[in-house]
Amino acid sequence: MNRMSAVIQAIEDAGIEIVRSSWKEDGHLQVDVDPSENDRAVEAVQAYWRKQKEMHLESIGLLALVAEEAAHE
Repeated sequence: MNRMSAVIQAIEDAGIEIVRSSWKEDGHLQVDVDPSENDRAVEAVQAYWRKQKEMHLESIGLLALVAEEAAHE
């Protein structure tokens, strides 16, 4: 799944209906939701990116651990 469809999925997983999504001329994804749900949608996207960052940092940590173990062999 590409990152933009993952962002849309994160919003939908939060129970928020997407009214429209489209690509802007500058290449960014525009996702429209009911204005009353905007804050929740932003929180859902931020939570998605936090989780992605955590997973990335964990993988870097695991790679460092593997490299350290290999250096001791």
